[in-house]
Amino acid sequence: NKQLRTFSIGDPVFARNFYGSSKWIPATVVKITGPVSYKVKTASNIVLRRHVDQLRFRYSNSSSTSNEPPLDHDDWPIPTSPTPTSTHITDSQTLPQPNAPVVPTLRRSSRVRNPVIRFSPHLN
Repeated sequence: NKQLRTFSIGDPVFARNFYGSSKWIPATVVKITGPVSYKVKTASNIVLRRHVDQLRFRYSNSSSTSNEPPLDHDDWPIPTSPTPTSTHITDSQTLPQPNAPVVPTLRRSSRVRNPVIRFSPHLN
């Protein structure tokens, strides 16, 4: 479903930082170690092994302005209030009552259950 991110050797990236105060650090891909695994080199010449999920594309104009990568689709904030799509309501449309309780119908199993037979050495 989701297209896999791929990087080439020499690509500028942001790598997830688990050691310092900033969450993402600028780095460059130096080696592809597997289908979803890369070795990246940071500005301080430290080579780190990172999974593709721990790497984000870094574009040349954003590398000097910020140490944070652009938001990926998975990182987008979730809106807290819904935005109305239409403000015009016709007579045939009705809004749900805000105080009307919604009672879900419970689904129950119709399976016949046998009683538990416990071990008792005195019965045999």
